[in-house]
Amino acid sequence: MQNPLRFARHTCVHAVLGLSILAQATVAQAAGDNCKDVRITLANRTADEIKITKLEYKDFDKNIFRTEAAFGLDGFQRLERNKSFVTVQNLEHVDNDQTQLRVTYKHRIGGTKFEDAVVVLGETFVCRDGTAITVKLNK
Repeated sequence: MQNPLRFARHTCVHAVLGLSILAQATVAQAAGDNCKDVRITLANRTADEIKITKLEYKDFDKNIFRTEAAFGLDGFQRLERNKSFVTVQNLEHVDNDQTQLRVTYKHRIGGTKFEDAVVVLGETFVCRDGTAITVKLNK
């Protein structure tokens, strides 16, 4: 007769190993759907200094926008008029898929005061490794 404690331990080990293999497969699948080294240029075409507060891209398969952490510890990027900001990002879940950038920013109205947020949508494009895309911020 088999020891019940040994049987339970043996069963738990197999269950954990099975879940571990499943988790690794899921991570590998997700990593395979990343669009790598996307060069994003945000061009300030307004007459004002702006503060960019959010960079997102659309995952059309799930019909959601995903947020990119592109602006460092303070969470925003100030940009003088007629200047550009360039960031290189890996966009998850959109490799070889259609996507679209969405940028949220605010116009500086003086001192440390900014207007309400403005949202600009870039053009739709197919994301491939090394893609370069520019979004003109002109509202």
